[in-house]
Amino acid sequence: MHRHRFFQLSLLTLAVTGASSTLLAAPAPQFTQQQDTIRVDGFDLLHFKAAPELGWTEEKVRTFLEGQLKKFNNRFSMRDLEILARQLSIQMKQAGLMFSRAAVLDQEIKNNRVEIVFEDGLLGEVVIMNAERTKPKLLVRPFLPYLQHTAVRRELDQALYQLDKLPGIDVFGFFSFSSTPGLSRLNLKVVDETSWTARFSTDNYGSEALGRERINGQLEILNPTGWGDDLKLSVGRGYTDPGFLEGYAQYTIPIGAQYQPLRFLVSNSDFDLGQGFESLEIFGRSTLASMDYRHQLSIGQGSIVLDAGISASKSKVDSVFYSDLFLRETNVQTFKAGAQYSNLIMPRLSHTLRAGVRVGSYEESSNDEDLGEVLLEDSFVSLDSFYQMNYYHNDSKRIRHTTFNLELFGSNDPLPSVEQRSFGGKNGVRGLPTGYFSADHGAMAHLSYDTGIWPASFPGTLTFFTDAGFGRRVETNNLIQNSAEQTAQFASVGLGYTWKKGRFQLNYDFGKILHANLDDESATQAELDDFSENKPSRHYLSMSYQLGEYK
Repeated sequence: MHRHRFFQLSLLTLAVTGASSTLLAAPAPQFTQQQDTIRVDGFDLLHFKAAPELGWTEEKVRTFLEGQLKKFNNRFSMRDLEILARQLSIQMKQAGLMFSRAAVLDQEIKNNRVEIVFEDGLLGEVVIMNAERTKPKLLVRPFLPYLQHTAVRRELDQALYQLDKLPGIDVFGFFSFSSTPGLSRLNLKVVDETSWTARFSTDNYGSEALGRERINGQLEILNPTGWGDDLKLSVGRGYTDPGFLEGYAQYTIPIGAQYQPLRFLVSNSDFDLGQGFESLEIFGRSTLASMDYRHQLSIGQGSIVLDAGISASKSKVDSVFYSDLFLRETNVQTFKAGAQYSNLIMPRLSHTLRAGVRVGSYEESSNDEDLGEVLLEDSFVSLDSFYQMNYYHNDSKRIRHTTFNLELFGSNDPLPSVEQRSFGGKNGVRGLPTGYFSADHGAMAHLSYDTGIWPASFPGTLTFFTDAGFGRRVETNNLIQNSAEQTAQFASVGLGYTWKKGRFQLNYDFGKILHANLDDESATQAELDDFSENKPSRHYLSMSYQLGEYK
């Protein structure tokens, strides 16, 4: 985990109300009359700038001043006018105009009217302190649109929040006086710069074909160039038969004032299925390269994330059965785009809606010594949507959390295997073997409830869940020009437990299939009945340990 610190502007506003200002240097109002109070019939607003989006309007100010005239019966002392101007300054800060203020300057009272002068509080400059590896221009980037403009709390809060996106950079900020009267200075002090983190994990999330037990090591190099970038290197392998070796490298660099991520990924997996039975050996390789970009927009209480990306993958499977050779090679190119909307419906209820499209083409060649070579070229368009609702129960003694997920997906044509959605495994219908039944069309739903029933002295969280899914696919054998439609329905229940102590984390899930209905035109009825009656269950266990180095 990376630590980032940004300050709440509301706590610092009072610290800068005494900032150097042309108004502060002005003497107190001097009345030409010698009496303690003077008659005031109205006020003139000089240099007033309305901010309707913040609720700060001239009508609001006029209404307040009219109320003051009635309250004081049109008779004001010098102290009364000072308090009135101070109240206006407080109202401006409450509206979000952080450093703007009002004052009654020394003046000659004419026609019983008093002039109130308004001054904009501007953000004059941003100063970066103690940045060793981080480029100062990177930290200044979110604040450039607001320099020499009226300082608005909401805008600066959003700019400060962007710093939390930078990997491995811990920043503390505060305001101070600038050398120019009327301008404030934002000081950003880099407290810590994390160079790297590492994570080691082991689990049994792997597929039955390649080996369930896996071990993985990941090294993350944070901010290597000083521009907020991130490099992840990962290597994993199965330590039980048949076995596999996989790895990836991912590079991310932030773009623009909001540090929108641009990612590049290259991955490779080599697997050997060994001898499934006598004289049969299967081995293969899968390689992927991709690039994607995400752009986040804030809209009121919600946010919209737009994303787009391209990818290319190549999969190759070789098998040897006695002296017969079989080869299948698949090349897939895709373009994807999507949009996601998140919003807080109520104080404890939030939801997320996402829709996406993938457009691609693929080429699949199969070669058999007896049947010869077959080449298939095709294209596809697939759509997917996702909905999530989170509800935090109101209970001061324990944390209870309910989550509901619904995923829909479909394609106009049969998809290559690398593009199909798998139903089995930790992230599918828990209870099914990992990778079991991949589909072109379908739906999947998850409902989980974190009970929070454990006392505070007992570590960990207990979760009850239920999963369900429906899928359909068309299985095609290009060598013998044959295809078969397959449909499946699954439902499961289970429980999970999570325990975390410092840098160590343990996760355990148990899923039991309650309903399974598989309709496969290529399978016998006896095989289908056997699967439906013998409903599987699975235990999912993972352990991880986090390492890190701090400068």
